Amino acid sequence: MDFYFFLDNGHFDPEITVSNFAPSGEIKNNQDYFICFALPLNGKWHLHTYKKLIANSSETINWKNLGIERTLIRSVIIFLSKVPLNEAVDVLPESNSFQSTPAWRANLKIKGIGTSVSYQGEYPYNMTKIKNGSIVSFLPLIRNGVGISNYIFYPSFSNEFISKEGIVKFLTSKTKKIITEFKIQSNYVNCFDISELGGSDEQILLVGSGLMGIPIYFSTFQNGERMSLEHAMAPSEYAILGDSEIRRKLMQSMKSFWS
Repeated sequence: MDFYFFLDNGHFDPEITVSNFAPSGEIKNNQDYFICFALPLNGKWHLHTYKKLIANSSETINWKNLGIERTLIRSVIIFLSKVPLNEAVDVLPESNSFQSTPAWRANLKIKGIGTSVSYQGEYPYNMTKIKNGSIVSFLPLIRNGVGISNYIFYPSFSNEFISKEGIVKFLTSKTKKIITEFKIQSNYVNCFDISELGGSDEQILLVGSGLMGIPIYFSTFQNGERMSLEHAMAPSEYAILGDSEIRRKLMQSMKSFWS
């Protein structure tokens, strides 16, 4: 089961397109589901049903459709459910109805001036069970130039209602010099302006600790005339060979070196 989130930096309209069909053509689905959303308030996850989504159809949701304040939209997560949900719970519901390879994803979009950019992604339920954790990620190429702004989204969600802080540091890969750092919070799509990172000649690393999350990099030119969106997870591609224990030890070594 996966959750979907709004990519909102406060300047552009975020949207989510949810589909009621698996990404793999081998998986057949003829069941209607309900689009639900969850919002953490007053010590509980508050669940609401948005609408029914019939089999093999899609629905695009603008944040304005949900009828909540924009200041809350970064804490909202969207998901599909077999039944309508309208209640307050301690733990987010989990379902095995959406298991597929590749993962059952949604289109997470940012709309600019005459253009848009999107990311096919999800926040896996298993990630919400990780109460601590760390992540190391190589930073994609930062766009430099007049009129270009760069941001990072760092969504971090827990299946339980928790109020916790972590930290994200950006540092050079060789000298391990910290360029800048930000505090992050749980059950929130954290967003920061990282335009200042464009001046480094070294490869830049992101090191996040205290809260597991997914780093997503967003660049925009002239307030939305052109955009790009890139997703970079931990560099597991450097450990594609060998058994799982070898990969685990290698990832631990990389995290230990840069943390």
